[in-house]
Amino acid sequence: MFYHLTGLLPEQMLYLVWLSTGRRYHWLLDTVSLPGRPMVVDVGAAGGLDSSLYLALGARVVAYEANPFAYNCTASRLEPALRRGLLQLHSAKISRGRGREEFVGSIHALDFERAGEAELPKYAADRFANTVQLLATSCADIIVEQGTPFYMKIDVEDATKMCLDSLGEIVETSRPTLISAEIEDETVLMRLAALGYQSFKIVRQSPHGFLRSTASGACALHGAKLLKESATGLFGDFATDLITGAEWQSFADALDLYTTVANPHVRSAVAAWFPSANSEWYDVHARRTAS
Repeated sequence: MFYHLTGLLPEQMLYLVWLSTGRRYHWLLDTVSLPGRPMVVDVGAAGGLDSSLYLALGARVVAYEANPFAYNCTASRLEPALRRGLLQLHSAKISRGRGREEFVGSIHALDFERAGEAELPKYAADRFANTVQLLATSCADIIVEQGTPFYMKIDVEDATKMCLDSLGEIVETSRPTLISAEIEDETVLMRLAALGYQSFKIVRQSPHGFLRSTASGACALHGAKLLKESATGLFGDFATDLITGAEWQSFADALDLYTTVANPHVRSAVAAWFPSANSEWYDVHARRTAS
C-alpha cells in the first residue's frame, strides 16, 4: 500500500530522510543494514554521498573517483572512515587501457566522470576545470586487485559500457552479487544479462538526485553557492523498481519496461506535452544468483 501511494518503498523514504538531514540519524537505516561488513565498490564516488550510505550500512568501501575536486570532497567528508581503514579512496579513471591518461574535471560537475571524448572541449574551456594525468584502470582490474565485492555501483557516465565489458574478462563467480549502473540505452541491460545477471530493477533516480550539499571544507565551492550533488539511493532488495516496487523482474520484463517507459526517446516524445518527463533518469539494478 505504501509503495502504491508514494512510489517508494518505506526503506527508501527513511533513506531520503537520512540523506536530507545531513546523514545524522543512522538508526533510520537499521532495517537495511548489512551484516558481516561486506565489501562495496563505489565506482564513480563523486562527492561521497553513496559511500557515506554504504559505510552507515556497515560495509567496507573501496571507492574510485577521477575528478580531483570530487576526490578531495570525498576525502574531506569521509576522513574518519579513511582514518579507521573502513574506506579506501583511489584517484583513478575508468578506461580500457592501463597506465596514465588525461582527465579533465570540472568543479561544476562533481558527479561526472567524462573520459574526454565529446565533452572534453567544453570542460577544458571551463575556468573551474583542471586537467590531470590519472591512473587508468578497468572494473575487472579493480576486482582482481580488491577481491569480489558484494555490490558494485557504477556511475561513470561515458565509461559505463567499458566498465561492464571488462567484467567479461573475469570468471562469473568473481563478479559482484549485486550491481547497478545508469541506463544509457538497452545495451546496458543486455550486457548485464550476458554477464550472468538474472534479476533486474529499473529505478527512478530523481527522488534522490541533485540534492543541495550542506558540506563545508573541500566540498564548499570556495564560498560559492552550495554544491548540487546527487546520490543513487538504496540497492539490492531495497531499490525501488518503477513498476514492481520491491520485486525483482526478469530480463525480458525489465527490457520491456525500459523500452516502453524509461527509453530516452520515449521520454523526449512525452516531454513535448509534459516537460518534466525529460528530467527523469534511471539506473538498472541487477542480481546474480550464486551457482
